[in-house]
Amino acid sequence: MSKKTLVQDHLRIFLDGELHHEDNYPSQHYRPGQKIKGVASYSPSTEVKVHTMTIIFKATLYNEIVESGQASYGSVRTGHQSLFRYEKTILQGPHKVSPKPHEWPFEFELPERIKVPFVADLQPVPPTWNVISAAKVLYSLKLCVNPHRNTNSMQIERDINVWPFEHTELPVPTPETQLLMDAESQRMIPMTRRRSSTLSLTQQLSRRRSSTISVPDPLNLAICIPSSLGAWQKFDIKLICHNNAITSSETSPSLCLQTCELALKAQVSFTNTRPLPSTTNTDDPKPPSIPIAKFKLLGKGLEIPTSATPVTIKRDMMLLDMTRSDASVLVPNFSIGAFKLEYLLDINVQLRDTKTGNMIERRAELPLRILPGGLEEDRGEEDEDAPPGFHEVVAPPEYEDEDGVLWAGMMRDTPAYTLTA
Repeated sequence: MSKKTLVQDHLRIFLDGELHHEDNYPSQHYRPGQKIKGVASYSPSTEVKVHTMTIIFKATLYNEIVESGQASYGSVRTGHQSLFRYEKTILQGPHKVSPKPHEWPFEFELPERIKVPFVADLQPVPPTWNVISAAKVLYSLKLCVNPHRNTNSMQIERDINVWPFEHTELPVPTPETQLLMDAESQRMIPMTRRRSSTLSLTQQLSRRRSSTISVPDPLNLAICIPSSLGAWQKFDIKLICHNNAITSSETSPSLCLQTCELALKAQVSFTNTRPLPSTTNTDDPKPPSIPIAKFKLLGKGLEIPTSATPVTIKRDMMLLDMTRSDASVLVPNFSIGAFKLEYLLDINVQLRDTKTGNMIERRAELPLRILPGGLEEDRGEEDEDAPPGFHEVVAPPEYEDEDGVLWAGMMRDTPAYTLTA
């Protein structure tokens, strides 16, 4: 919790189960439909005239995102959107409050669904998400003394953690095969897409015919990894390498794995709710994707055959391994109104040709869907009300924090977690 001033220290908000002498608030988590109960405490140092005391429970979506369809005008939506706001008066004066501890109980119900502007149906409440500065969802309780007055006015606010989850069984993660490409091929894909939008059909066909003259890369490298799974579900990572130019065992290159880096990126977007024109602007940028966690797997001399034989390079991995078991970073994909949170997995694989010493680098970026729910046996013996993955899990001994520094400051330009295995 942030440092309090002397005036703010007279005001405290305690939730049920918290001890009044605790300096820091514990990380309780609430799910939709649950009651939020507690007491508001006020201990003035001298007698104070109080006209009104209120407590507010609110949820706010903060965003600073370029709107889809508005890139040509440089339109950026900034500010905040109130998802809901409930206010209760706990003391109606005027009263003289004596210099001793006073407490008032309060109770709110966390809604399951809320009304959002420009959306017909009620929307499920999103989880607390405070990972990047471009967009965040925050829930809070705010205690106010003499609001909207110039004298004896003060307030204090504390965050509330919300995690919509259910004890539901998830399907077994199904691996999908994704072709990895070199940097030049990846760079040409968006350029080709932009150019093809302005070319006629004859020009596009001519371009395609000419492209077939170029010599293709004989080395095909693919990765097998699930594209949809829960944050704590286990999965394997496999590589498949095939060399189309192999004529004999003597000419076949001998490859070994150097590194395999996984970068989990959060992709946030704010879709324009106004009617779009009939023609779309193909030059609109993609929604920003920001790294939130990285995982680096060392090859340690693992040989990768070029005979299209799958090789397992990592067994029983979890997304939680990328965040040191901090599931608050790995909230399920969600959307609320025009706002949407999705994930991308950036994969970078480096191989070394043992005969020539040349380095071969391939990469790909694929969408990843993080699912809510999960198997109860995967959570261990934790509180039924605790969100999945929030229990303490000790990382394996070989895990090392590359830089030893977590995110700091308001602008988080580096991943929250960088692990090496």
